[in-house]
Amino acid sequence: MAKDAQVKDGSAAVEVPALEVVTVEYCPNCGMPYDFCDFGDKWETGECRTESARRYPEIFGSPEDIAEQLLKISVSPPPVQRKKKPEVRQEITIQRSTRSKRKIVTTISGLHLFGVKLEVAAKMFAKQFASGAGVVKGVPGQMDHIDCQGDVEDQVIDLILAQYPEITQEVIIRLPSKVK
Repeated sequence: MAKDAQVKDGSAAVEVPALEVVTVEYCPNCGMPYDFCDFGDKWETGECRTESARRYPEIFGSPEDIAEQLLKISVSPPPVQRKKKPEVRQEITIQRSTRSKRKIVTTISGLHLFGVKLEVAAKMFAKQFASGAGVVKGVPGQMDHIDCQGDVEDQVIDLILAQYPEITQEVIIRLPSKVK
């Protein structure tokens, strides 16, 4: 281009300055211009940071200062604050529910809080009472429980106390009957 390009528009002449060639230096570690090294993925590892500090000490500081700062930086991630789960009271609830016509189901929940495997307990109840018993998985927010066919509230309490000595009478709660 010409240095003194002039545009003649009838009355006034405007001078346009010539464009200069700009040479951009690229970082050998990340391949980005030095201005943008801190946006690259190797800045945090210190490779680009030390190279930038070596080339431009007035902006980034000396490599010794960078080395000291890197030693002060913790490598471990920050501790994660975990939300405390609401504390579940350790109690066993037993409730009698009436199904259609004369069918009754006894629901036992909270056994797993005492280390009892629900599948094993359901099988024991089914054998003891000669009826069907099964584990019902609770929806999110509810506990799993055992449904035992028949009106066996009193017998379930006696069997739990006999089979599991770590469970006492004080933690067993009988809820009022529920009609479905």
